[in-house]
This record gives sequence, structure tokens and C-alpha cells, in this order.
Amino acid sequence: MARRKESEPDAPAATPDDPKGSRFTIQLDENGNIAWDRMRPSTRDQLRAKLGESSKSAPPPGPSATSEIFSDPHAAMLFDLLGRLEVTMAMRAYHCSQEQANILLYTDQEKAILTGPLVKVLNKYGASWFTKYGDEIALAGLLVSVHAPKLLTLQDSLKPGATKKSDNITIVKRQDIESS
Repeated sequence: MARRKESEPDAPAATPDDPKGSRFTIQLDENGNIAWDRMRPSTRDQLRAKLGESSKSAPPPGPSATSEIFSDPHAAMLFDLLGRLEVTMAMRAYHCSQEQANILLYTDQEKAILTGPLVKVLNKYGASWFTKYGDEIALAGLLVSVHAPKLLTLQDSLKPGATKKSDNITIVKRQDIESS
């Protein structure tokens, strides 16, 4: 039976807090850096907790803060989404019509002025959460863009004396149904 050399340290003993001990197998990339993106989130968190202060110098997983994830079309979509939300909130808060609240929508000139700074800020602070929640953000933007006009049309149709026809929907008041 081969004996272990005296210079080899014992593996840490398991404790109730750490049942597997404190041993980690870490994959390295071709440059010799820790391959953070190949680790499970739980392993990454455990390793950072074990490393303590020295882990703060390690690069976080995912794109770096200098990577360009957001672009001008993303900013335009966000301005459209924000404008629709502002119109909807203004109609509720100020009891104004959609035509009056549409002044809050961003014009092409306003979008052109605001796009550059917005893209810089989004790429600076939003890169990490966009990689994690990008699909959810895109879905929310599409849902608001699709449903906001429908809700505004419905709200207008419920006003007294309003009857409107949409593509395949005719909105009829209850009193019209009962009288026929």
C-alpha cells in the first residue's frame, strides 16, 4: 500500500456547514485565468466566499463592462416603450384623451439626441443583468407595445356615446343589446 508523502496536505474535513469539505477543482482558460463562465452559480458563489477579498479582483462571469451589448435599436425600443407607458399613465392620472397624452411620445429628433447617452449608460451598468434577463426584458417590451394600443382603444370605447369598429371587433354598448 502506497503511503502519502508528508508534504501533501490533508484534505479539509467535512463539517455540517460544508459537507463536501473545502476542496474545489477549478478549470482555467488558455491564459491561465479562472474560467468563471464554466462554473455553476452555486460553485462560483462558494469559491468567491472562500477566496474572500482576493475574489474581488477576479473578473465576473459574463461580458465585461466594456462590451457593447446595447445599440441604437435597443435604445429606440426603450424610448417607444417608455413613451407608451407615459401616455397610459398620463391618461389615468390626468384624465386626458389619448390624443392629448400622445405629446409625451418621443419624437425621432428626441430619440436621436438621447440615444447616445442612453446606450453608454446601458452598456456601463446594464450588461450583466441584460445577459441574465434579456429575454424577459424583450418580452415585456413587446407585450407593452402590443397591448397598450388595445387598452387605449378599449378605454376610449367605454366612454359614453362611443361606438367604434376595429378590424374584426365591433364594440356595442349593453343598452344597445338590450333594446334590440
